[in-house]
Amino acid sequence: MAGSELISPVQLFHIHLQTSEHYLPLPDFIKLSQSTRVISENLSEVIFGNNAKIDFLIFPPETGSFHIKIGFKSLTVAGFLGGAWVFLNSDIGNAFIKGFTDHDAIYWSEWAGKKAKETLSEAHENFEEYKKGILYTKIISECTKGFISIDESKIKKIGANTPQFRNALSAKNIFYETCIDNNEITGLGFSPRNEFPIKRNSFPKKIGSIPDSSKNDDDLNWAWETRTILITSPVWVKDGRKWQAVYTINKKRKSTSITIEDELFWSYVENNKLETQILDRMKVQWAFITEGGRQKHTRVLKVLEFNGRKISPRLNENQIRQMLSKAYPSEREDPELFD
Repeated sequence: MAGSELISPVQLFHIHLQTSEHYLPLPDFIKLSQSTRVISENLSEVIFGNNAKIDFLIFPPETGSFHIKIGFKSLTVAGFLGGAWVFLNSDIGNAFIKGFTDHDAIYWSEWAGKKAKETLSEAHENFEEYKKGILYTKIISECTKGFISIDESKIKKIGANTPQFRNALSAKNIFYETCIDNNEITGLGFSPRNEFPIKRNSFPKKIGSIPDSSKNDDDLNWAWETRTILITSPVWVKDGRKWQAVYTINKKRKSTSITIEDELFWSYVENNKLETQILDRMKVQWAFITEGGRQKHTRVLKVLEFNGRKISPRLNENQIRQMLSKAYPSEREDPELFD
């Protein structure tokens, strides 16, 4: 196998339904799969600080009961080597991993090392990246399984009943409401074996309250500044998806997700007037909110320069305040599975 093919291992995630039928209504299949996707992406954002991304794959079902096979594939191992790896080993990240999986990050790191050795020699140039790709997808898989499996009381004990888990909690409710509405589903498991530890009578216990959303925009404590950043993962289509960027502050390298709201910049993109590089350098005016010591909801209001080329004029303070008085773009809602 070529080295490039070894950087993106796939971790299988199983949704095994105990049912007398070997089929599932299409709306139910979509709801269960989409809910799992939302949960895994929300957990990834919280646990890894939104520095790593996964691709969501669907595998053909097998006969017997009804078995949905989902693949988590690492898309951004390079980013994982930076900020995500640091966050993984933080007290916050590790606490959530231990809460959802009953094991800490060190345990899963050792597990990933053993799995990586089954494919690559430790001397291989891609060994560490491959190992961390395995580790990332395994942790997301196990955390997703744990999050779906546990009752609301344990969700609260872990501290996952907060607004940052709002999307995952809402998706979990949809997941179990779908199972409840389908009278043919009598049990649920998360392995390929015919084992269904979650029985139908416990489905309602898995449905919990949804925390209030974040404060209104008018109440948010926006900060803004001019900064030079490097783009590690651009999105050249104006569809609301977030870019990944790194920057340096106090000699420390940090990473963040950004949305770009500069219409003049997008006109340059649409008319192919930008010369891109492997890592594009941008000088921007951006605004953000600090929560728990982390920069969030980062909005690039103006792109002042792109790889040294001047793009937009600088905003003054009044203009910035006017822009921030408008609601910031909500997290992009991905289309339904078969849209």
